[in-house]
Amino acid sequence: MEAPSGIRRSDLGQGRRTLSLTVGGISVEVLESPARFMTDREWSLVQQARHSYGRMWGSHLAATLAEDVFDGRRADSPYNTCHYLAKTSRKGRVTKYLTMRKVGMAPQPPASGNDLIPPLPQDITFWQVRDKTTNRALPLADVIRHAFRDGKFGSPAADAMHQVCAISRTGKYTPGPADDPGTDRVSTAVAFALIQIAASDRDDHALWICQLCREYQEKVLSITDTSGRPVRLDFTRTSSALGLPHGKQVILDNSNPEVRQLKLTSPGYWLDNHGAANVLKALAQERKLAINDIRIACQQSGLPANSLPDLLPEAIDMLIQPRSFKYLAGLINTPGMINRRLTGEELRARLIQEAGDGPFSCALIPNDWRQSAMRLLTIAHNKYEQT
Repeated sequence: MEAPSGIRRSDLGQGRRTLSLTVGGISVEVLESPARFMTDREWSLVQQARHSYGRMWGSHLAATLAEDVFDGRRADSPYNTCHYLAKTSRKGRVTKYLTMRKVGMAPQPPASGNDLIPPLPQDITFWQVRDKTTNRALPLADVIRHAFRDGKFGSPAADAMHQVCAISRTGKYTPGPADDPGTDRVSTAVAFALIQIAASDRDDHALWICQLCREYQEKVLSITDTSGRPVRLDFTRTSSALGLPHGKQVILDNSNPEVRQLKLTSPGYWLDNHGAANVLKALAQERKLAINDIRIACQQSGLPANSLPDLLPEAIDMLIQPRSFKYLAGLINTPGMINRRLTGEELRARLIQEAGDGPFSCALIPNDWRQSAMRLLTIAHNKYEQT
C-alpha cells in the first residue's frame, strides 16, 4: 500500500487508466490517457482548465497555450504525450478538474538529410545556462546532453533527449460553486500529487523538466502538516540537479521570440514582479512615467475610482502583483509613444533586460519526485483523516 488510505488503480485499455484516492472528505480520481486516445469530452475539460491561464495571467497566454504540437493528439505526432485529468469531489459533488501533460520524444526512424528534427518541449528550449563571469550562454538542451554524456544520470545515453520528458500545462477548471479557499487549496495539492504518482508509475525517463513560478510551489501546490508547518513538493532547481558550478545560472533565453512575447503579454507570470516594480519606479524617478500613464490599468484592476492611489510608487506596488500585472500589458505593448518622454519600445526593452525571470527551471529525478508526492499525500492523510 503506497499511501495510508490506499491508491486504487483501474485499467481502461489502450494505455488508459484511473488512479483514485480519498483524503478526509475529498475524493480524487486521476485519468491517465495517451494523447491520441483522449475523448472529445475529456479534451474539452482540458481546454476549460487551460482557460484559467487567461483569467490569472492575461488573455494572450490562454490563446497561446490552448493547444500546441506538444499535445501529441495527431496520429503521426513525434511525441509520446500523456494527459492527466484529475477530478475532485466532496459529498458527491464534483468541485474541480485539474490537468497536466507529460511530453516525451517518440522513437524516430534513422534520420535522412531531408528530415526535420522535431522541436524539443518549450520547458527545455526556453532556457539557457549563462556563465556570470564570461556572460556566455549555452542552450539548456546542450547542457543536459553533456550531463548525460558524463554519466550524471546513469549510463551515458546516445540520445539524451529520449531520456528526458517535460511536464506542463497544469490548469484548473471549477464547474460549479468553488470550495472555501482552505479546502480548495488542499484538494488542488492532493490532486496534483496524485497526478505525479500516475505519471511516474510506468515511466522510464531519467529526468523530468518543468518550469513554474514560486507562487505555485509555495502556495498553490502546498499544504500544512498537523503542526502547521508547510509541506511542499520538491521542485529541484535545474542548476542543482545538473550539479552546475557556482557562477552558472539557468535563466530564460531573452533572445527567444516566444519568451520575449510571453514576458511582455503575460508579465505577472513570466517577469519577476519585484524586478519589474524596480524598473517602473526607476522610470518614475527619471520622470518618464507618471500616474496618468497607469491610471487605466488601475481602473481595469477593479478598484473603485475613489480608492485609486495618487502616489505612483503605491500604484506600481499594487499593479505588479502576480494576478494584477496583466492590466499593465496594454501599456507595455504601446506601439509608439506612451508620453512625451517614454516610448513603448524603451519600456519593453528595460523590462526584458532588467526585470529578471518570473518562473524558474526544475529538473526532477523521477523516483525522488515520486517520493516527494507520496510524502505530501501521506501527510495530508494523517492530518485530515483525524479531523
